[in-house]
Amino acid sequence: MIKIAEIWLPLIATSVLWGIAPFIWAQNKIASTWLVFAGATCLGLLAILHWQEAIRKNEAANKAAPSADDVTANRAYIGQSFAAVLLDSPAHGEVTAWYRVKNTGNTPAYKVRGWLLFYIGPSTDVPFTQKRPARNETVLSPGTESNLFDSKKVSAAQIRAIEKRTDSFFVWGRIDYEDVYGRPHFEEFKGRMDGPKGTVVVDGLRAEGWGFNPISEGMKAD
Repeated sequence: MIKIAEIWLPLIATSVLWGIAPFIWAQNKIASTWLVFAGATCLGLLAILHWQEAIRKNEAANKAAPSADDVTANRAYIGQSFAAVLLDSPAHGEVTAWYRVKNTGNTPAYKVRGWLLFYIGPSTDVPFTQKRPARNETVLSPGTESNLFDSKKVSAAQIRAIEKRTDSFFVWGRIDYEDVYGRPHFEEFKGRMDGPKGTVVVDGLRAEGWGFNPISEGMKAD
C-alpha cells in the first residue's frame, strides 16, 4: 500500500514555501525569495520522485512470491518410468542398460541433463564412485520422457557368470534439472542386476533381460 506521508509531506512543504514567498517579496528580500523559489522547486521534484517510488514499491508488493504449496503443486517432477538391462540389444551378443525418466509434474522441467555408466564385473565390486559429464540438455514438458542408455558386447561366459551371480551388471547415474521457478532438482540412481534373466516389457514389447534392482539407498531425489 502507498503511504500517504510519502507523497503529501513534500507537497505540503512546497505549498508552505510558495505561500510565504509573496510576504518575503513584500519585504524586498528578493534574494531570499529566489532562495525560496529554488527550494520550493526542488521540493516539488522530490515529491514527484517520492510518488514514483511509492508506486514502484506498491507494484512490487502486489507481485507476491508463490507460496510453498503453489511451488509443490506446480513444479516439475522427474523420476524413473522404466529401467532394465536388455539382452541381445541392440544386436545379438550385446546388452544395453536403459534408464528412462518421465516428467510427472504439471510444468516443464528445464535444463534437463543426465549421465549413465554401465559396468560388467565381479559382484563384489563397488564402482559407483565413478562419474561422467552430462551428455545432453533439454526441456521435458509434462508427461514426456527421456532416455539414458549404454551398450556393451557380452560373451556367453559372462552371461553364465551373471546368472550364477558371480558377476553383475552395475548401472548408475544422475539427472539434474530446474523447475519453472528456477530451483534445481536431481535424481540419482544406483543398481546391480544379476541372476537368471527374465522377461522385461518395454513399450509394449517383451524382451529378455534383467529389471533394474537398486542397491540399498541407491535412489535419491528432491
